[in-house]
Amino acid sequence: MTNAEAKQEAIKKAYGDKWDRLKEFCDSDGWITNKWIAHGVPVGIDYEDAGFTSDDVIFQQYNSSNSTWRLRSIYPILTNNGWIRIEPDGSNLPTDNGLFNVMQHGKGTSLYRNATYNSIDGLLNCPEGFLNQNCEKLINVTHYKPITPELKPIY
Repeated sequence: MTNAEAKQEAIKKAYGDKWDRLKEFCDSDGWITNKWIAHGVPVGIDYEDAGFTSDDVIFQQYNSSNSTWRLRSIYPILTNNGWIRIEPDGSNLPTDNGLFNVMQHGKGTSLYRNATYNSIDGLLNCPEGFLNQNCEKLINVTHYKPITPELKPIY
């Protein structure tokens, strides 16, 4: 499953049992369209008609003839809380050396990456690829997240 497919599955899950009614009006980032065209004919769906309250949603655009809304709970899905899901072909692995957290079987581990490998094979083998202090072989790594050092105080 690609990142785009995984993101769509997460958005679908967020909308829950209302998804079948909403999917035709939903874009790839979870925004739902509600537009009024000639003669007061709606194209889309209003958040209240979909069964949500104003506390449940945020608006990208809102006026009397055109609104675009989505659930507040979808924002973390878009950023994936800072985690980068590894594409099946490994095409989005980092190319720079650095310190990363990775997810392996749902467990977070801090690991180093060797920039000479940019493949799933390089990620999973030791000593090349991602390395931790014990040089353990990693299996089923699904996500990584760069660790940025804290900035020192200016004064």
